[in-house]
Amino acid sequence: MVAFAEATLDGRQDDIGSFGAEGAASVYGALSMNFRAAAEYMHRNSDEIWERAQYPSGIPGMNEAFSSFIKAGTVNAQSIYNKLRLYDEAQENYAEQNAAHLINRVGELDEPGFFSDPLRMTFADIAENYWDDLVYSYNSPGGVSENPHRGGIEVDPDYWHSFVTEGMRNPDAAGQLHGVLVNWYQEGIKNQAGAQNGNEHYWDNIMANNLAGMFSSSWDTVLDEIEEDKRRREEFIEELSDRGVDFATDPTEAAGDVVKEIIKAAIASAITATVGGDSPPDLDFDFAGAHLNWVRVAVAEYNAGSIDDYHDGTVERSADPEYYGNRYGASFTDENGNVIAPLVYNEEERKIVPNEDFPDDPRALEAFNAWVQSKPVQVYMGEEQHSRF
Repeated sequence: MVAFAEATLDGRQDDIGSFGAEGAASVYGALSMNFRAAAEYMHRNSDEIWERAQYPSGIPGMNEAFSSFIKAGTVNAQSIYNKLRLYDEAQENYAEQNAAHLINRVGELDEPGFFSDPLRMTFADIAENYWDDLVYSYNSPGGVSENPHRGGIEVDPDYWHSFVTEGMRNPDAAGQLHGVLVNWYQEGIKNQAGAQNGNEHYWDNIMANNLAGMFSSSWDTVLDEIEEDKRRREEFIEELSDRGVDFATDPTEAAGDVVKEIIKAAIASAITATVGGDSPPDLDFDFAGAHLNWVRVAVAEYNAGSIDDYHDGTVERSADPEYYGNRYGASFTDENGNVIAPLVYNEEERKIVPNEDFPDDPRALEAFNAWVQSKPVQVYMGEEQHSRF
């Protein structure tokens, strides 16, 4: 199937004869029903696929077929490769690699992409399927890097932000992603209910609000773009209404700038209901600054001997970096046992950069992120360093 797709879609007419554009839609449709073939074709032709993705087709059914193929090669095929890896650990997960490649390419764009609405819907499907990896990227104070020892994908948070925003330019996709965010936020609140000490989730809560802030920023971008387009505004309003978002004021006849504020207020109200408060959480959107600040303080306080083990009522939780280094297979301490920070602030360049002294091993970064988000660190920071966040 892969060889046939390459021959037809790459125009090798000497091999198969003439194959028109309508036939190409049929090939994409066939690939979308063979998940592994879709993933392998996408993996082998990633640059060509990216070029095609940026130019929607006017041929009936082509955009839908192409988008279904992309979903098959990034989402549907993931579980197939996970099963194959049970028998062959060397088997690469092409679905995950395809998803990461696509997200990175979208994130690298300087301007909004010219994507079809069906493809934007697929972007939402990808974000939902890899939601745990999206959260992992945002929650990791030390940053993320490609890690073959960890399942899933590692993508820069800024690229995730661009990818989510691009998907949300389709109202159906925006409604879907809003639902994913709200459900995740609500589930997080439930999971924290039994904590002995609320500070066990101090960092988790900071990042949950920041992630809600990221989505709020995406909404701002999208609503600004449709402010003067009544038809698109109505599509967004209808989709959000269908997903249970209540509007205090009927937005259908309001002016563009007023509609934006009505929609934003409705979204904020939905998040308020999710967290069970009287007002929306503070949607502070500054991941880079929050990450660096948390890393700096946690590393300094541990190296000064201030962070101890923590008993959560059931289990003694270790604050020892060596425990996490052994667990993930790579140390992130120096010869004296002091933690090495993976991030530093470069005064000359005025930006956050990787620390050259940090071990060049993705397992060390994974271990550091597990340590710096551990319960002993979160409880200490919430109780003793609260004013710094």
